[in-house]
Amino acid sequence: MFLPYYHKNSLVLLLAVTSLACGKGNDDTGSTTDDTGNTGTTQQFEEGCILVDGAGGYKWLDDALSLAGDGSVITLCEGEMLGSVELTGSLTIEGPGADKLIWTADVNFPAISISGGADITLSGFEIVSTRHGIEVADSTGVSIEGIKFADIQGTGIKVADSTGVLIDSCSFVQPNSEATTDYSDTGNTGDTGDTGDTGDTGGMTDTGGTTDTPLSDAPIGYGGVEVSAGEVTVSNSEFVQVIGFAIHATDYASVTASMNDISYVTYGEADSSGSVSDGFALWADGGSTLTTNGNTLIYNFLGIMADQADVILNGDYIGYGLYGVFGLEGDMFLDNLIVENNYVWGVLMAGSGDEYSISNTQVIGVPELVASGENLDGTSIGIQLQTAGGEISDTTVTGYNYMGINLLPYDSAIDVTLTDVTVDEAGTFGIMATQGDYTFNNVNVTNHRTPYDPYSEDGASIQTGFATSFWYANTTWIGGGVADSEFIGSLVAWSSMSMDGTTISGNDSRGIWNYESTLVLSGCTVTDSSADGGINAISADTTIDGCTFTDNTATDYYEYDSSDGSTYGYLYHYRSTDIISQSASRLEVTNNTFIDGSRSIQSYSDSNVLIKDNSWHNYNTDLIAFYYTGDTALVEDNTITESGGGALYANDADIEIDNLTITDTRNVISNTAYFQNGVETSTSESEYSSDLFTAYYSTIYISDMTVVDSPDHVLYFYDTELELYDSSFTNTSETGYDGYAALYLTWTGIAPSLAVSNVAIDNVQSGPGVALQGYSTGLEGYISIADLSINAAQTYGLALYGISDSSLSMTD
Repeated sequence: MFLPYYHKNSLVLLLAVTSLACGKGNDDTGSTTDDTGNTGTTQQFEEGCILVDGAGGYKWLDDALSLAGDGSVITLCEGEMLGSVELTGSLTIEGPGADKLIWTADVNFPAISISGGADITLSGFEIVSTRHGIEVADSTGVSIEGIKFADIQGTGIKVADSTGVLIDSCSFVQPNSEATTDYSDTGNTGDTGDTGDTGDTGGMTDTGGTTDTPLSDAPIGYGGVEVSAGEVTVSNSEFVQVIGFAIHATDYASVTASMNDISYVTYGEADSSGSVSDGFALWADGGSTLTTNGNTLIYNFLGIMADQADVILNGDYIGYGLYGVFGLEGDMFLDNLIVENNYVWGVLMAGSGDEYSISNTQVIGVPELVASGENLDGTSIGIQLQTAGGEISDTTVTGYNYMGINLLPYDSAIDVTLTDVTVDEAGTFGIMATQGDYTFNNVNVTNHRTPYDPYSEDGASIQTGFATSFWYANTTWIGGGVADSEFIGSLVAWSSMSMDGTTISGNDSRGIWNYESTLVLSGCTVTDSSADGGINAISADTTIDGCTFTDNTATDYYEYDSSDGSTYGYLYHYRSTDIISQSASRLEVTNNTFIDGSRSIQSYSDSNVLIKDNSWHNYNTDLIAFYYTGDTALVEDNTITESGGGALYANDADIEIDNLTITDTRNVISNTAYFQNGVETSTSESEYSSDLFTAYYSTIYISDMTVVDSPDHVLYFYDTELELYDSSFTNTSETGYDGYAALYLTWTGIAPSLAVSNVAIDNVQSGPGVALQGYSTGLEGYISIADLSINAAQTYGLALYGISDSSLSMTD
């Protein structure tokens, strides 16, 4: 029987009902018994249904208590009971069940107070109290089992300075009301039809979950279980719509919460600024320790709150609150959790504690159910770790709109290791790590979303949209990778990053953006890169060694609005670029394999460039391009096979090439689709030949360059100084313009400067073998040709024009 809360004018009725419920036969005066239950003449007690050690039969609990000895068992009967008792020593009080006996405490007193008790067990009834339900102090071995706290105006159970306390299979709920909000439907929180109440639950959003206990429109009380000092276990219990907290550990208490169901815990009164200081399903503070196992926490204002306390969480489900886990100071160990759709944060750890660990955990945020993150103010984060150190392992974070994982220092330093971590479908930032030392082992960030414009208002800078970003950080990343970001894969800014065996794939803009940082990639795989570069560096130091670049043939779409009101678009194929470096202090690309790509390396105003021991196969064009080198760029011991023309390009660059082999060159492929107002109108597909190496206003040194089978000419240099030694060009110029040559130099603004020695040119199918052509007079240059062999040129072997003002030396 579940009765509504009784007001003071109901107590007489309650007492009368209690007396009738516990009476036996028609003997209201009772019988005479001694403390053993045998008939005697020592003391008179009213007869009833309360038993002591299975014997007797007493109407009043006080009488039974006066007869009970150490370790006695008092058995209560069905009905209702009024009064408050104080217990000590060793005793068991067992009722017939929480649905069969209601125990109403005296006004302003708890129903049961235990002080100095040892091995006391209470079970099997419901408590109604204008104060607390049960108080335990300075006791040990107290068990509270199967008791219902449904009409408590204070706290259900308060425990102080006690150890070995077990609270099991209890129920902490609100009193029944005819006007209740039904949360078992598909999300309707409107009028229930009973009292015209609107069903307002203080802003809590229902998502279609269920609870076996109806919710009250006017909840009362404050707290389920509060433990001050001592050691308590709370297990297999239900907490529904408790105000303030379900379980609170404080003042160095040690509390274990196991297999409890806690829902709809909400906060008390907010202060004048609107801030709240409670509303926590599980709460530990004041140096306490909270240990959990297998609890279900759902629709609570805040799931687990730890403030200057240690927490050890295992196997809990924490869902659909404003916050999931919120820890300030203290050590925190989270293992095997599911943290789902908590509105602001899934997990927040902050403080100077020694150890912070998250393992085997899922942090889930459905983008439509968690905070939008649109103000970029720190809301909608899966995991935030603001500590001096910590570990996250075997953990998945999905769907939050502002950050998947945020790592930042407490005070001035942080050292964190992530192992076997996946961040999927996070918005704005996938992982952000700042001002610390980080180790990533098999960390994968996938399907990153950019729900908001990543550019600043004036478009001058990029502020968001990074699947991973590292600011003033030192990071080692082994295995894993960044894939399918809607914008940038990884930003490394004013940091150092070492990546080994990491995969960078399918990011819409830059794969890795190395900005004024040091980046070392070894054994990595870069695939499906955009036109902005698989690796993009600005004013940075970049080393790429032993990596594989493959299947970099992405498209690039461009559109504009025309004055005629139409929108025209162009979809260009073969737009991927492997590496783009600008104003680098160092760029080293060594021992890499490039297979099936579009364009490979573009270097702008870089210094200390080394491109060595690399191989390219089946690239379209623009394999290596230099613009405005800061010093001499070295290109050594590289091979290019079955790729398109235009392999090398230089503009205002100083390049030294040694031991370069290019074979089986093919035509460049051009493929464009045209759109109007989003509809494809036509396509253009063609192939064309291109000179292998084009240079303008540059200084080029080449030694041991071998070219076999090139559709177009090999070298086209304009106003460029060239030294060419120990090289051979075979089967070239089949489709090249016959006014040019296999080796063609022309100048208008500088005097010619050419040194050729030990060069063999064989089978030039269009134009001369070598052509030198000057268009300006008075330019006094230097031309030296030695050991030159030209065989089977289509027109001339050697053609010289406009060089009369320069010195010419030809030997052997």
